[in-house]
Amino acid sequence: MAEKECNDLFQLTEASTESTLHAHTTPWERAIVNIGNDQQATVTDTRNCRRIIWDSAEVARRLLERLILFLEVWGIREVKNRPLVTEPGPVQRGEVFRLTRLNEWLRVLRYEGSE
Repeated sequence: MAEKECNDLFQLTEASTESTLHAHTTPWERAIVNIGNDQQATVTDTRNCRRIIWDSAEVARRLLERLILFLEVWGIREVKNRPLVTEPGPVQRGEVFRLTRLNEWLRVLRYEGSE
């Protein structure tokens, strides 16, 4: 994406939170990671950034439209015979995984400075 497109996406992402924010509050929360047993924690050596989770099927669809050509060129729109990715079971059964859509629960990450 071009820099302007990224900036536009950030602005739209921030606007998606405006109804839930108080004045002078940043919508960008510290990003957390799953640590197992349905628990999450801030682990800055793994994920040192801020994020907004945006539920938008339309934006997910439009992002996939932009990404799909690159995924096809790189040969990763579908995954088959990749036991290191899928574990051996799907390979043994001849299963093929094809990307059909992105999760509409978008996690938009923003890094600043040394993050």
